[in-house]
Amino acid sequence: MPKVKAVLVGDAGVGKTCIAERISKNSFNESTYATVGAANLTVTIQTNNREVIFNIWDTAGQERYRSLTPMYFAGAQVAILVFDITSEASFSALDNFCDLLQQRAPTDCVFVLVGNKSDMESKREVTKEAAFAYSQKIGAIFYTETSAMSGDGVQKLFNDIADSGMITFQEEEPDFIADIKTPEPEKKGCC
Repeated sequence: MPKVKAVLVGDAGVGKTCIAERISKNSFNESTYATVGAANLTVTIQTNNREVIFNIWDTAGQERYRSLTPMYFAGAQVAILVFDITSEASFSALDNFCDLLQQRAPTDCVFVLVGNKSDMESKREVTKEAAFAYSQKIGAIFYTETSAMSGDGVQKLFNDIADSGMITFQEEEPDFIADIKTPEPEKKGCC
């Protein structure tokens, strides 16, 4: 069965964890805590064309944990960049995440841009046109909007990724563990 490693990236509070919970448990928890480092889950997505196992890494969006985020990019085949449509600041913060991805993610990692909280249309600060233009600027394979709260668009997001034809799936279990090297102890001579 095809497998794909996906990383959810974006500013704190945009709904990355809620999207992950919606796709894995079909639930929404208003009192979700901030992710520290990253959380991992696996979900099987059945589309019209195939069944795909997604190994999803939900990364921390808070500035103080951002230095940890790139270690979860190793082996990623898709980066799902999430912003909150009601927050221009979360949209502007995507530049930093794109820079990190371009520096640390594999060169064949594809980008998907997601505007979350579409259920809050009346508070929209980021237009669909601006988001679509940004998706083209970063070379995303598509732009879509979701509501983790209502579930609208979340299943479609993962179905569209699976059916995009832009991702090289792995048939064997990919190495999802970041390659973290422990430095050799410094040799100091005789005590």
